[in-house]
Amino acid sequence: MSPFIEKNKKNLVIVGVLFTVLTVSWNTFLRSDFESLGRMKKDIVVEKQKKESADRIYFAEHKLKSYKSLFLKPAEISWLIEELGKVQKETGVSINQMAPAQNENMEDYKKSALRVEVNGDYHQVGKFIAKIESLPRFLKVRELDLTMDLDIELKSSLRATMILIGIAPRGEIESVFSS
Repeated sequence: MSPFIEKNKKNLVIVGVLFTVLTVSWNTFLRSDFESLGRMKKDIVVEKQKKESADRIYFAEHKLKSYKSLFLKPAEISWLIEELGKVQKETGVSINQMAPAQNENMEDYKKSALRVEVNGDYHQVGKFIAKIESLPRFLKVRELDLTMDLDIELKSSLRATMILIGIAPRGEIESVFSS
């Protein structure tokens, strides 16, 4: 053996024993702690993703509530009839007929339909339709049938029969709007 090893044999044994103790300690104690720390870091990332998703849902729900005033409420047919009367006066058309049409029940909303027949000249009927579609609710003309009528005085008149559709939320969406 070399003189250096002979001289420092005791120290080398101590270093070897310390290295062995450190290796065994690392494998038994610290290794599991570092593995646990790695799992915790992964859990933190997953929890951050969950929080971001929950925040996006919250903000989407909050934004959806801002549209609440645009939807019809389920029992709001009186509002619709009242608004049709106002639009009739503003545009000069005459409403000949109003009758419920077939409603459509979807999973998250209900389409309420109303068949309306009006008479007026071309511009009056056009203004009537434009005003109906610009009301502060989701109300659209789905079908439109135009017929030209000649009266006794040979004045032309336009008869417009239309289906008006109002959308009312249902189910989970309705619960968002009611809270």
